[in-house]
Amino acid sequence: MRRDGYALLMVLGLALTVGLAAALMSVRMAQEADQSRLEAEKALAQVQLDGRHNELLLRLAGAFREEVRGLLEAQNTRGRFAFGSGGSAPDQSSVSTAMSSLRQALQTRADALLCPQGFRLYFERTACGQPLPDNVRLPDPGYVSGAPRSGGALSVQRYRLPFVAYAQGERGEARQERYLLGAYEFDLGDALPSRYAMLLDNAYDARGNLHLFDGGVVLEGRLHVAGLLGVRDNPWLAGAVTSGSCPALGVDGSCVGDPTPGMAFFSQGFVPQSALLPAPDRPCLGGDCPVWGDGVDLRMSGLSVSGLNLSGWSPALSVNGDADEVALWSQGGGQYLRVCAPGCTNYRVRGNTLERETPPFWRPEVRLPTDGTLPRLGLEVQGQIRRLKAGNAFGIAVADGVSVEIVAWDGIRITSSLAYENSPCTFVGGRSGDQLVPSRCNNLGATGRLAVLSRGGDIRLGYGNGDPSLNLAEDNPRLHGHFLAPKGSIGTENLGASGTRRGTVFLLGALAMGRWQDWGNDQSGWNLSLTYDPRLAERPALVEEPTLKSGVLGVYLRLEGEQQAD
Repeated sequence: MRRDGYALLMVLGLALTVGLAAALMSVRMAQEADQSRLEAEKALAQVQLDGRHNELLLRLAGAFREEVRGLLEAQNTRGRFAFGSGGSAPDQSSVSTAMSSLRQALQTRADALLCPQGFRLYFERTACGQPLPDNVRLPDPGYVSGAPRSGGALSVQRYRLPFVAYAQGERGEARQERYLLGAYEFDLGDALPSRYAMLLDNAYDARGNLHLFDGGVVLEGRLHVAGLLGVRDNPWLAGAVTSGSCPALGVDGSCVGDPTPGMAFFSQGFVPQSALLPAPDRPCLGGDCPVWGDGVDLRMSGLSVSGLNLSGWSPALSVNGDADEVALWSQGGGQYLRVCAPGCTNYRVRGNTLERETPPFWRPEVRLPTDGTLPRLGLEVQGQIRRLKAGNAFGIAVADGVSVEIVAWDGIRITSSLAYENSPCTFVGGRSGDQLVPSRCNNLGATGRLAVLSRGGDIRLGYGNGDPSLNLAEDNPRLHGHFLAPKGSIGTENLGASGTRRGTVFLLGALAMGRWQDWGNDQSGWNLSLTYDPRLAERPALVEEPTLKSGVLGVYLRLEGEQQAD
């Protein structure tokens, strides 16, 4: 009996052990299944978060950017400083105070538009009724760049309005959150042609081909294309880039049809702004990745150079008809000019007087107007200029202390370097292998200026002509000045004709043109390296140039990375 009892106890103990083991195994299996489910839900929540994050980015780059633009347009930003007050720059606290109403208005719009979609956009510490976690940083608004305004055309000032964007993904019990720090930066002021390194209406050339800014382009300064912007490879676009994204332009530069914000890529064709992922603030697709600088805005309408009207300008000299040659040079610190139409006459600037050479004497010809203390030598040719050149072997065309303004009714052909005697930039940058080398413009006391305007024609670099005197026979010419062809184009003539592939045109100044013309290709012509002359931002080479647009000149989305909340 005792043995039977022991056996029964052993059987019961074994059964209990097996039962407990089975129960523990079931619990563990259930825990593992639950953990597996949670991991799967977490992964799915992350996938949902990534999708929601991309959706939020496109809203920030698209519809909500237009909310920012609209509210800015309604603000009075035409004071000495658009926001704030101070000496050479506004005081930071005054900027924050002045922008408080804008922040509140944007917060109200963000709550109305984004909260119902499950997003939060913080311009203040509370959005959608939810406070921003204490350890998530939201910087104050600030002043970025510009200059105080003191009458005349308003200088362009840039301001910065930071935000924190919030998105989440949920699946079952799992939640994934993301706080993204960013900002809207915006330029406010008056758009003058001289304030753009390149101002281009129609990027389609005369053959109907869309120009793509490619790896051969180095552009330091602001770029605006009224029509469609296109890129290939990795052009260096160091300044702010704006585009009207207009499908077609009228003869006056107005947009025909409804703009579709976006841009063209060599590898992808046209891509609307609503598909510019993963970085709508710095578009890059299929290997076509520009080196972006100060931001990009693909919905900046209402700015065109085609309607440029130089009213109020009057020349010191006028040629009735064509000019075979116009030569400029500096000699002994003075400015000289030769005009052949067809007979040749030499002139020189002495003080505020233009003198004419009648060998062996120089006789006063006309009193020159001034811009401040700077004498302005204006020449008008009521036809074309067949050769515009420097009158010496070194390409030094413009002396310090004088403003030279060449205006032709028809086309202008450039046949040599046109350089300043005293350059505002001690080093003009460009590409050095795979490296991008910025310019150094630290000699802003230089006072020589050159403006070249074709009212109704093109400005061409002489190339491929049977007459050698009509060609620019330099591998790396220097062009200093502001070159404008509002009804035409600026570039190399006879491109594609048999010739020699040249080097790079180093242009210091600015370009404004109605239509694109190539500067070079694989077989002929030049690359273009364009460095903006910073003096033009405050003092144009053509004082009478008109304001093309006022107010908001660009709204740029800046994305700066994630922040972690406790």
